[in-house]
Amino acid sequence: MLVRYTSSVLKLVLLLLMASAFSQAQLTFTNKFCPTGDGSQWVTTGDFNRDGRLDIATVSASMNSVAVCINTGSGNFTLGPIITVPGASQVRAADMNKDGILDLVVSGGTSSAPALYVLLGSGSGTFSVAHTVRTLRPVTALQLGDLDRNGTVDAVTTECLISMG
Repeated sequence: MLVRYTSSVLKLVLLLLMASAFSQAQLTFTNKFCPTGDGSQWVTTGDFNRDGRLDIATVSASMNSVAVCINTGSGNFTLGPIITVPGASQVRAADMNKDGILDLVVSGGTSSAPALYVLLGSGSGTFSVAHTVRTLRPVTALQLGDLDRNGTVDAVTTECLISMG
């Protein structure tokens, strides 16, 4: 799946790649829309409501928010919850608290108080801000992974490594 976003329209534009005949490599693209707010700039995918289908989370810095688009199963998405996150700029998905439910980590804050926000997933597609971790400088890149191999997901940024466990 290829994902393209625009900041000039009030929707996330999804390009679904479908190969009609793999051996002939004929590819077609279909536009799908989910109204996520102005200025969507970063996306991640995950099964946020545990129905077996990939959903989408995107950040809108101009609206200080994370919007969740729920996959309806027919190739369409409906707008789910919008979570306020000050200065939201990037989003990643992982099970941060080892409960089997995907959570979101969002970089944001202000230039004088940059931070990472951990939004715990409920398993129904909703999230709540559970932790705020201050960073030394604004985060320009964010990745998640178990870097110290202790079984807990860590957040690594261009500015620091944050061990979550």
